[in-house]
Amino acid sequence: MKTFMKRKWHRIPVGIIGAVMAVLLIATSVFAAYSFISGTINLTVEEPMTVEYDWPNDGYGWIPVTGGSIPIDVSGVAGDSETFSLRVCNAANNDLTVSTTLGGHTGKVTITGLPNGTIPAEGCWTGSVTATINGDTAPGPYTLTLDFARS
Repeated sequence: MKTFMKRKWHRIPVGIIGAVMAVLLIATSVFAAYSFISGTINLTVEEPMTVEYDWPNDGYGWIPVTGGSIPIDVSGVAGDSETFSLRVCNAANNDLTVSTTLGGHTGKVTITGLPNGTIPAEGCWTGSVTATINGDTAPGPYTLTLDFARS
């Protein structure tokens, strides 16, 4: 190491040249990483799936489900059934899979026709959903929930 420090290049000690080069390298790397402007992107991701229902003979047509509620009030006796139309649309640019889970008083009513499967990009699934009151259901108020999930 001593012999290296004693060496000279054009009468300048090599150790000093090395130290100056190290300082220049560090200083230029600081300026190379200098950020001259920055920006912020505000990104809002919206739900691509919409759910609408159509109650037969109400004259309203397709009604969007908002606030997590389908305001359908029905009454009947054991064995009665009601059918309504349901439409689930995909506004995304790719296929999405939808599954529906039934909650609430599930042992009192049998529901058939719920969407479970892939909805193509920018497409819709439309079907008839039938709710049938089970024969052993006692009189009283009951509530059902439909939970739509996507993946």
